[in-house]
Amino acid sequence: MFPRGFDLSPDGILYGIFPSSLRTIDPATGSSTFVANCCTVGFEAIAFSNDGTLYAVGGGPVSLYTLSRSTGQLTLIGALEGVVDIDALTFAGGFLYGADPRSDHDADLFRIDPATTGVLNLAKTGVTGLNRLAAAPAVVPLPSDFPLFGTGLGILGFLGWRRRRKVTEAA
Repeated sequence: MFPRGFDLSPDGILYGIFPSSLRTIDPATGSSTFVANCCTVGFEAIAFSNDGTLYAVGGGPVSLYTLSRSTGQLTLIGALEGVVDIDALTFAGGFLYGADPRSDHDADLFRIDPATTGVLNLAKTGVTGLNRLAAAPAVVPLPSDFPLFGTGLGILGFLGWRRRRKVTEAA
């Protein structure tokens, strides 16, 4: 029994969507533990938002759902218009990103608004059979970097002022 999709929850637990159930997966051993029955829809992928909401895609027509980690309860958000298939899903910056793997041509990359199920086809990826996605947290400058940045700007400003002054004096 193999997971159709998997994702790491914000609290560090790896979840997998299997043909008829939601399970946790131990990365060290690969063993899975039953969590809840679900998945009569035929899910292909899952992704957690930063707040712990578990999203799932699947069905025909392809639709977006939320999935309760404790009960397996599905809540339909809506159909994903214009999407034929999504086998990979990830969450970043308030949006879900999905990939249609297409074994016969370049995979499509979609951005999905989880609040409205609005879909934007971002690009052809140039990859056939794309069936996994991952997102890394955005790098945010630390406050300790700002003084260094300010010092650099100050030095550049001084050098520019000095150069203009020399040009003015020479004229």
